[in-house]
Amino acid sequence: QWFFTFLNGSQNRALAIDPDERSGKLTLFVNVMVNAGGKKVGVAGLGYDVSAIAKLVSGYRLGQNGYLFLVDQKGMIVVHRDLKLTKQNIADLAQYQPINKLLANHKSGFSFSQTTLEGQDVYLGVQEVRDTGLTLVAVLPAAEVTSQINRVITISATASLLLAAIFVVLTIFFGNTLGKTIRQVGDDLLIMSGDGGDLTKRLDDSTNNELGHLAKGFNAILGKIQH
Repeated sequence: QWFFTFLNGSQNRALAIDPDERSGKLTLFVNVMVNAGGKKVGVAGLGYDVSAIAKLVSGYRLGQNGYLFLVDQKGMIVVHRDLKLTKQNIADLAQYQPINKLLANHKSGFSFSQTTLEGQDVYLGVQEVRDTGLTLVAVLPAAEVTSQINRVITISATASLLLAAIFVVLTIFFGNTLGKTIRQVGDDLLIMSGDGGDLTKRLDDSTNNELGHLAKGFNAILGKIQH
């Protein structure tokens, strides 16, 4: 279905992140339209294992008990710390209906709300990860904010606003950083393929995180192929 959707669309290239049907690993798919004689004749693409993103997102903590997860455009949970919820549609999960409502009303940028989730007061934030079709969802128990207020009652209003602001900034920063890293990997792979499969080019492996390790591994494989 994705093949014909892309073939009949107006884009010449597209990036998408989905679990690979064979391995189940989170994969960055880079698809490029193939034209011949002014007509669309097919699609060329490759998949790059970015399962480190799943580890990065699912292991990230907001405060003591806050967490992040990723959903796709159809509301399917792509990455979650609870593996049982992966590949389930958020609309079918009774405990996540407040999140489903926030996603349904979300247009662009960052959306924020305070609600009750599984009997607990929480702050919710959603931020799309640009050019991937994914949305980052952040959940932070309100008790972690109010506990700070109770501890320093004289500056309760300031503490509440400050913690809420930090929550918003962290969510937006994480979403933008994640999107920028994914786009960079995709652009590098497109440049490689556009140069006729130039095996002398390398991905940027200077970052000291999971994606940096992935890039080092990919570069090592290219080095072995080249020699």
